[in-house]
Amino acid sequence: MNRLLFFILVGTAFLVACDQGYDLKTFSIGDEFIQSETSIAIVDTYTVRMSTMLIDSITTSGKEVILAGSYKDDEFGVISSKSYFRVGLPSFISLTDQDRFDSLVLVLKRKNLVYGDTLKQQTLNVYRLAEGIRLNDDDKLYNTSSFRYDESPVGSKTFTPIMEKDFVKIKLSYSFGLGLFEEMAANEFVLNEEFLDYLKGLVIVPETEDGAVLAFAAGKGEVSLVLHTHKVDDENTDISFKFQMINPQYQFNQISADRTGTQLQNLNDKFIDLPSGATGNRSFMQAGTGLMTRLEFPSLGTLLEGTQNYLLVKAELILKPVPFSYKKFPLPSSLVLYESNKYNQVVKERTDSKNNALPAKLYIDKVYNEDTYYMFNITDFITEELSDAFFDVDHALLVGVTNNSMGVLLDRVIFDGRANTRFKPQLKLYYVYYN
Repeated sequence: MNRLLFFILVGTAFLVACDQGYDLKTFSIGDEFIQSETSIAIVDTYTVRMSTMLIDSITTSGKEVILAGSYKDDEFGVISSKSYFRVGLPSFISLTDQDRFDSLVLVLKRKNLVYGDTLKQQTLNVYRLAEGIRLNDDDKLYNTSSFRYDESPVGSKTFTPIMEKDFVKIKLSYSFGLGLFEEMAANEFVLNEEFLDYLKGLVIVPETEDGAVLAFAAGKGEVSLVLHTHKVDDENTDISFKFQMINPQYQFNQISADRTGTQLQNLNDKFIDLPSGATGNRSFMQAGTGLMTRLEFPSLGTLLEGTQNYLLVKAELILKPVPFSYKKFPLPSSLVLYESNKYNQVVKERTDSKNNALPAKLYIDKVYNEDTYYMFNITDFITEELSDAFFDVDHALLVGVTNNSMGVLLDRVIFDGRANTRFKPQLKLYYVYYN
């Protein structure tokens, strides 16, 4: 029988068997399709080698989100984020001798995204940049990018995040606001380029170490410096002018992690990964800080040995988070896989034929927290690896979030790497054997 036709018939029968709940270990195709006995088996004894690696940089510019704050995570360390951005001139401004300065306020719009404890009081400071924001040669900025700013803040706010549900308003210093008012009254600026020579940008810096990282909207018109003034006339009229964020590609988040005292404290080099055995039989993943779980399959080369009287129909990868490790920090709803080489470089994201991400399925055990797991379909990856009769052990998979989410989220997972337990990582291969 033609091998392709055989594969199609077997695959169809396999799916029917799955849908009807048959025992796949003993399911037989039958003589009406082929003239030999055929059975399907599941093997889940292949070794999955886990480790934690650090990628060197993540694009955080142009994501239209400000991440600002800091919090302590017993497993991942102190996670902090500063956010840099530029503002431009109002669409219209006209000041006369009758106008008086009142205040200057930075207005930030909350997003429904937070990491840490919103019940703890925390302080955010605003600093004036001492140098202009410059894009890299690839027109991007990263979680590792930074620019100099003045030693003293021009504004500060101490607050409890849960009490500031919609907006956080940070009043800037009187001297800074008055200086801006006087420059505008003197008609010093006509173009944004001239204004950026005066105010190169701002950066929001957390002062509190153990609080929360908050997310703010940073799309068009969603970040504003509001200059409040009034006219000295019979009605004492109040007037405000908005200096809104410009050039979203120049807004970025500098995300850092101090892992001192954690099992990850020695992970500082992207060319070195920490085996799960060196980190308590666990591996780690966190978006934003560059942590990814690396997966290798050292025993799969045995598939190429012996007779080839089988077809690989399906390959599933099961990864289980450490029980109760996600009580304080919820699990990300979706994870994806990337390919990597022996140098720990991210080669590409695994996608379908239409270049769409292939997210894992998350199953949550809400009762006992012991049967929560992610399931990845890696059939194509395994098939491609075996297609040239050679299995490259160094061609690994990396677990992370999608490219679009990488520089926006701080989601994290701790995967269980214990062997010979119900929590170990599993590679399940579904075979069709034939004579």
